[in-house]
Amino acid sequence: MCLDPQGLRGRDRGTVPLSTRRQDRQAPGAASQGSTLDRLVAATPASRDRVVDAARALCIVVVTLWHWTLSVTHRTADGSLAMPNPIHAVSGGWLATWVLQIMPVFFLVGGYANLAGWQRAQAAGTTAGQFVGGRLRRLLWPTAVWALIWLAGELVAAALPGPHRWMWEWFPGYLTPLWFLGVYGLLIAAVPITATLHARYRAWVLGALVLLIAVGSVAHRSAGLAWAGWVTAALVWLFCHQLGYAWRSWDLGRRPLAQRLAIVGAGLAGLAGLTMMAGYPLSMVATAAPSPTSSRPTPPSPPWPSSNSGCWSWSRRPPSGCSAGRPPGSRWWPSTWSR
Repeated sequence: MCLDPQGLRGRDRGTVPLSTRRQDRQAPGAASQGSTLDRLVAATPASRDRVVDAARALCIVVVTLWHWTLSVTHRTADGSLAMPNPIHAVSGGWLATWVLQIMPVFFLVGGYANLAGWQRAQAAGTTAGQFVGGRLRRLLWPTAVWALIWLAGELVAAALPGPHRWMWEWFPGYLTPLWFLGVYGLLIAAVPITATLHARYRAWVLGALVLLIAVGSVAHRSAGLAWAGWVTAALVWLFCHQLGYAWRSWDLGRRPLAQRLAIVGAGLAGLAGLTMMAGYPLSMVATAAPSPTSSRPTPPSPPWPSSNSGCWSWSRRPPSGCSAGRPPGSRWWPSTWSR
């Protein structure tokens, strides 16, 4: 049988299955879509851990949806605005916070990313000052743009006839989320020191932080020292960030399953023990009811990112070389998201 460049002719075309002809008609669009996704995947360096990227993206989504749906903004009896969290009013609602309180995970993946950036900076001969300055610019420039636009609007409103109340006068809660930028900026500034300590003393640094957090908690809760509570809060976030160093340098994603399960189990056991036997509240977020977690993180926070690091390590990185030279259309990252 003779074939022309266009394929089968005449009656012979009827021998081609209908499903095949349909696939042929759909192929150009599918190929275009597949090639676009493949280019995006191929553009990502093979050394980049996409599980960390997935964790960071998921945290952003959860924070946005959480503040949108569970921060109930309303006016109180005296006319001022309040933004409490009604978790305490929902039976068993505290259990959701054990899943959806992801601020410690922000610092966890931040520690991973900052250590990776610091290692690249050292390899390139970048000074500590240049590294810190570059990271802070990436963090603060978007905030500066937002602040300038907001301030311009405030100035226009203040120039209009009639009384004017500044945003922080009628709803200070609007500025509350900015605490993250201040704390994270300080952790970035400390990376040259904390990364050096991690490289030299490894797990001893985490152990020392846990001990200091315990001492600070006792001083705050038993001795009533308010400053100890704030120092303990800073140590908690430092612990979460330092744990991100461990995730990267110890390659938790390639550890045996038993070790990863042990990390998860130890974190959950510590969280359960502190909340059920040490008198800490079950909710991991501030609620409308008074609690020690209303304004700052407390010792239950370290076990939480510890268990999370074990959970995220289940989504292993692909073996080296899978990002390059793989068959077209083959991608490992959808499985990362499903996990």
